[in-house]
Amino acid sequence: MKDLFAVFDFERRFNIDSKSIEKKYFQLSRETHPDFHLNKNEFDKSRILAKSSLINQAYVCLKEPFLRAKHILELEWPDIPDSELKKISQSFLFEVMDIQDTISDFHDSNKNDKINKMEKLKQLESNLKIRSNELLNNLYELDNEW
Repeated sequence: MKDLFAVFDFERRFNIDSKSIEKKYFQLSRETHPDFHLNKNEFDKSRILAKSSLINQAYVCLKEPFLRAKHILELEWPDIPDSELKKISQSFLFEVMDIQDTISDFHDSNKNDKINKMEKLKQLESNLKIRSNELLNNLYELDNEW
């Protein structure tokens, strides 16, 4: 597995400033942009295209906190079976099913009911954002301890 942190010359950390990621991405993208390599031979063009693809892959991974955390786990503990990484608690699954039911009910309801059900959807969205932020904060704290 390729270390996508190394592509950007970053230390393998969860807590990376998003502006640093973006700045490095634009710098590396300019270096591998096809317009700057028109006079290269086909082998060099192919190599540059592969590097450009890797830069894009690294950017997508590093800019998203949860993908970044997953990548760290895969790099630091490669022997953890994929099934262990994907274990999901039953309570979480029931919660997701409840959210899906609420969304489905919203789509199946008439116009007047949608107004009432919209409030429930907004509350669910708010709760999910709060939980997402809590999880991110936990990851930042764990990164500081690591």
